[in-house]
Amino acid sequence: DIVLYRAILGGTPPWTVVSVDLDVKGQQVVIRVDAGPGPFRCPECQAEVPGYDRKPRRWCHAAGHNVSCEPESCANT
Repeated sequence: DIVLYRAILGGTPPWTVVSVDLDVKGQQVVIRVDAGPGPFRCPECQAEVPGYDRKPRRWCHAAGHNVSCEPESCANT
């Protein structure tokens, strides 16, 4: 499942799919992605930054037809 969702989502390093949880009864797939511990580069100035939290966040994704597909990350954002 992890390899499949890595291909579907097409994340670029350092982002990668680390787990996939399927809840058939709840019609939901949760795909956990992570960018590792950092440090990370600011996309604007390229300075190394630590990020500010590791709070899990979810986004709706329409790739699952009748199943809710929700990418989730705890990475510093």
